[in-house]
Amino acid sequence: MKRYLCFFFVIVLTLSIGFNAFASDNYVISADSITAKQGKTITIPLRLTGNKGLMGFRISIKYPNNQLILTDVSSGSVTKDGLFNTTITDYYSVKGKFDVVWSESKEFKDNGTLFIMTYQVKETAEDGEYSISVTYSQEDTFNEDFKDVKLNCSPVKVYIGNVQQATTQPKQTTEKQSTTANDKDSVSDDYLISSLNQAIDSLHKNDADSLTQEEQKTAVKYVNSRIDSY
Repeated sequence: MKRYLCFFFVIVLTLSIGFNAFASDNYVISADSITAKQGKTITIPLRLTGNKGLMGFRISIKYPNNQLILTDVSSGSVTKDGLFNTTITDYYSVKGKFDVVWSESKEFKDNGTLFIMTYQVKETAEDGEYSISVTYSQEDTFNEDFKDVKLNCSPVKVYIGNVQQATTQPKQTTEKQSTTANDKDSVSDDYLISSLNQAIDSLHKNDADSLTQEEQKTAVKYVNSRIDSY
């Protein structure tokens, strides 16, 4: 009975809030895809759009350090004022991940560059498509009222060398898998319930009934993202 109540909860939420609630235009963190050859230096500005007010953030970056060497991280156009710090003590000792922490005494509402990352592509880097992961710490990301700000982060795609040759086969495999998935029935209720329960756990709540309206929206966004992945 509990699983069907949860399933009913998902349906009610998606109907009342909108099934595509995950596709929000607020606080979008992204960067252009980069193409580079082995041995070259690439610069990646990480941008913020849809800004409604931001006074502090903590963003975590993970990159393929077997392909890229981090050489610099600097503040951007909207973070040149305030306290800009990273967890980097020595660029040579960075092993594929670091955090950027920024705060100011007042919020800004401009769109612009949060920070700029510079990498050198290793001479031994293999041709292919790689991803730089961008995530954030919810409790350290807030506006002027010290309310949590939710960032919609997208990974940065980096294409190294002869990408066409290196990624042809994976793309074909992905398309085949996608076709197979489309031939199946719609997403099962077990998958939806599992996704909802994960969302509830991430919000540190015991069940769906204890979620606030704002938390319900967050749960729907997470479920929608899981459906997109499915």
